[in-house]
Amino acid sequence: MYAKQKRYGEAIDAWNRYVRATNDDATGYANLGFCLELAGRTEEAEIAYRKGIKRDPTNAPCRVNYGLLLARHDRINEAMLEMQAVLPEAQVHYNLASVYEGMGRREQAKAEYRKAWSAFLPGNEYRRLVEIKLNAVGVDPKSLAPVVTVTPAAPKTP
Repeated sequence: MYAKQKRYGEAIDAWNRYVRATNDDATGYANLGFCLELAGRTEEAEIAYRKGIKRDPTNAPCRVNYGLLLARHDRINEAMLEMQAVLPEAQVHYNLASVYEGMGRREQAKAEYRKAWSAFLPGNEYRRLVEIKLNAVGVDPKSLAPVVTVTPAAPKTP
């Protein structure tokens, strides 16, 4: 609630208390890192995310929030590695596209939305969301190559 009210100092204090009270809960570090980032304290946010990841390497909020921070600071390869640890490929590309779009980098957003669209299989609920985003950045999803799925052949028996 403090963060929504832009009372970042109080939000940071609350999350620090939460992390201590929960014996270094990784999700607490994710929320602390996010509040620190909102407050413009990027280096401290990165430290919080890393502590959360050290505590629980599979914690999705830490990995994704840290990846988004890295992407917003043009550390794309690192961002992808963080997010790939907990997300499927399509969602990684979607998140990168969203960051690029937020930064006004339209062509890079288009490229990442295309990758996300191609990685989601037809019928996937998120694919429709990507189609909406593609339309918003001026790309007709119907103009993209269809996704081809390959079913592996059954092993031959002697």
